[in-house]
Amino acid sequence: MPTNDVVLLNMPYSAIEHPSISLGYFSASLKQRGISVDTISANAFFARDIGLKEYFLFSNYYNNDLLGEWTFSGEAFPDFHPDHDTYFRDLQLPIPEAKIRRIRELAAGFIDQMTERVLSQNPRIVGCSSTFQQNCASLALLRRVREQAPEVITVMGGANCEGPMGKALKQCFDWVDHVFSGEADDLFPEFCALILDATDREQAMRRIADWAPGSIFQVSTGLMLQAEASERSVAKDLSSLPTPDYDDYFRDLQEAGVARQVLPGLMLETSRGCWWGEKDVCTFCGLNGEYINFRAKDPDVVHRELRDLTARYGINAFEVVDNILSMKYFKTLLPQIIESGEKYGFLYEIKANLRRDHVEMLAAAGVLWVQPGIESLDDGVLRLIHKGATACQNLQLLKWCREYGLFVIWNYLCDIPGEHDEWHADLVDLLPQIVHFQPPSSPGSPLRFDRFSVYHNYPDEHGLELTPAWTYSYIYPVSDAHIQRIAYFFDNHRPDAVNDGKNRPLWEQAREELVEWRNLHYQYQEDDVWAEVASGSPMLSMSYGDGDLLILEDTRPCAVQSRIELRGAAARIYELCDEGRKASTVLSHCRSSGCPDLDAAEVDRILQTFLDHKIMAFVSDRYLSLAVRAPWASYPSMELFPGGRVLLKRAAAPKKPQELTVADVFGVKV
Repeated sequence: MPTNDVVLLNMPYSAIEHPSISLGYFSASLKQRGISVDTISANAFFARDIGLKEYFLFSNYYNNDLLGEWTFSGEAFPDFHPDHDTYFRDLQLPIPEAKIRRIRELAAGFIDQMTERVLSQNPRIVGCSSTFQQNCASLALLRRVREQAPEVITVMGGANCEGPMGKALKQCFDWVDHVFSGEADDLFPEFCALILDATDREQAMRRIADWAPGSIFQVSTGLMLQAEASERSVAKDLSSLPTPDYDDYFRDLQEAGVARQVLPGLMLETSRGCWWGEKDVCTFCGLNGEYINFRAKDPDVVHRELRDLTARYGINAFEVVDNILSMKYFKTLLPQIIESGEKYGFLYEIKANLRRDHVEMLAAAGVLWVQPGIESLDDGVLRLIHKGATACQNLQLLKWCREYGLFVIWNYLCDIPGEHDEWHADLVDLLPQIVHFQPPSSPGSPLRFDRFSVYHNYPDEHGLELTPAWTYSYIYPVSDAHIQRIAYFFDNHRPDAVNDGKNRPLWEQAREELVEWRNLHYQYQEDDVWAEVASGSPMLSMSYGDGDLLILEDTRPCAVQSRIELRGAAARIYELCDEGRKASTVLSHCRSSGCPDLDAAEVDRILQTFLDHKIMAFVSDRYLSLAVRAPWASYPSMELFPGGRVLLKRAAAPKKPQELTVADVFGVKV
């Protein structure tokens, strides 16, 4: 193993289907400075050790149970012995308890293996990136490094180290020398250069103590260095960041022996922060930590990165890590990609209140997987959580995405503070009418209370009493005060503040309809965790015949007629309501476009007929046609999912990633 000045690790339970973009940035920036660095995808080796299916379930299991943290807690804190039986008693487990306990046993050998790999390179600096359930694995690795090589300087960073969480980690676990809070893109290379220029650890620590800004937490003469200005660093210019270096990730997939079972996607960043959150942040969102300001990369820089990464790795599938798509890209980046003729596949987080032409452009540019943050189809709930979109806008987005073949990833949230059961009465009637749209991934996801969210920052305003999730006390051997600062997930102790499952019959009916919607739309393959879209799933479609004839064909279970023909004013009104419209707007449009004698009573009659036939919805005080225009595009193949895919059912992929042709599945209508 060659020597390296810096070794950085991506620990379990980060997904193995794609590389870490943060370590990719650091690898590239350190190499630009002439600093030797190795980035180890330790997660790939642990996936091999415990089995890919088990690892996949853990890496996608982000909730308050902290099961992933529990499996490494014993190695991070060997003298900590909580009552594990009590811990497991009330958990709903993704795999049998015996397997989870076995994985905890395997963690010891894995930490030994990774420590040996790290120290064989004789590094001066060892660091771990920690997000979601990576804390204990990172702490365990850095503890073992400190025990075996006390001269090595140890570092942590990532979302788990933001603000008070990072400060608590540094105060509680003294084998971690430095904890970075926020965006370390500019700071970390300079930090490494200062240390490597020192003659020994003592001199390096003094240099860092003199230099360190407030966003780096450390110990100097036994005291915490307090931040003078900010406890979060922010990258100055995203466009100046290097193209991520993912070479070591692909090496590790091979060395771990899992490459033939992984179809990798690449991670791409085009912005940070959230432009909607700057205006009115969603109440449950804590993803941006203490800095929500929106910044986007220059579109020319993004396009260059796409070309460079595709050429280097032979992969043109990208999961974009942004919180939200920049609306300016509809005039810059997306047209550039379309005009270039280059074929890419993207997963992007978007805002739900897009226009039809926006969706058409996304499809043409290869953005065929979207996460629009729909969350609910009820206007009362959407107002409560400050989504900045209406139920009608959510529905029309689902319709247009179905037409253009965009795969929509969304959850239906429930247990919202301030939610009322009677709000779900209309939902019970609506859901059977939209089963031809894409259903939520989860038919009723209880809202989670995360650090940095509005609920966490202002619990009293929402009738909440929040404390760290009860499971933290079984993970960390620290005081309640320190757990209060380490925790990211919180429990509410005022059940009357939320719809907690009691006396809500309408929501239970709605949940049943959501489950039925999923069952109609998806089918699961045996021994696979991926849901495929079922062949022959229901559809309400519209097509054009001779003259002004509009033909609707309906295979939904709720269909009143399997075929409906519309002409004249009825056809015109149905087309107009492709986008949700008020009745008065429908009337004015009709009178100005070929139906001057139409009166309000006739418009109301036609609209009511559409509602009676369940081919139109009245939601958000607007009328919305529910039919998808034919011909509609197929969904993209899940083999090309931009975030990568773990092949759990077969021992080898049918093709190498670079041999999978994106054009084969990009039959989009433009």
